[in-house]
Amino acid sequence: DFVQIKSEKFRSQKRNIDDCIEKLHRFLSIVEKPPRKRKATKPTKSSIQKRLKGKRIRSELKKIRSEKF
Repeated sequence: DFVQIKSEKFRSQKRNIDDCIEKLHRFLSIVEKPPRKRKATKPTKSSIQKRLKGKRIRSELKKIRSEKF
């Protein structure tokens, strides 16, 4: 595996090479640290209530529609 870094930002080859080196340093600094692990959280009481309320409303709508036909 290899990484290819390309830069055509400047007209000068030297400045483009320097830009590539800078991009490589930025990339390595990002990859250097492992990503933080996500902490599992429980949904809040209000979010659970909102979800259930929405489900109840949708259910009522469907009941009303099915009664007409």
